[in-house]
Amino acid sequence: MTASERGSGVLSTTFGIMVFLSLLAFCTHLLVNLWMRATVMDIAGEAATSVALSGARSAPELRQSESDAIAAARRQLGTISERVDLEFVDQGDPIQVRLHVRCENLALMPQFGSLDPAPDPIDRVIVIHRELARERDTP
Repeated sequence: MTASERGSGVLSTTFGIMVFLSLLAFCTHLLVNLWMRATVMDIAGEAATSVALSGARSAPELRQSESDAIAAARRQLGTISERVDLEFVDQGDPIQVRLHVRCENLALMPQFGSLDPAPDPIDRVIVIHRELARERDTP
């Protein structure tokens, strides 16, 4: 090793480690947000399905099953529930249950201009059709 090559390994190693840590942080940020997205949508889908299958016939019964479903979803989400907004939307259609889900992304990395490694925040409406059993006419 000559005098002109001395210290060149430290600079390239430092640069390589910085690039590796940046890529690791980027991947962690992306994966955690994708995991959160999948978890929130799954639990919200379960909440909407539980209301659709509740068999509620009157408006007060339906409101009670909606509030029970949201409470159960918030318990399942744990600390993430602070970021999630769940709201049942009444469209006047007794056949459908509509759950509006909004959730902000986790910010593990700073945003670099318009480049955000996380997917878009969640803003969706889950629609589940209710199946109501018909009452039989007894002779």
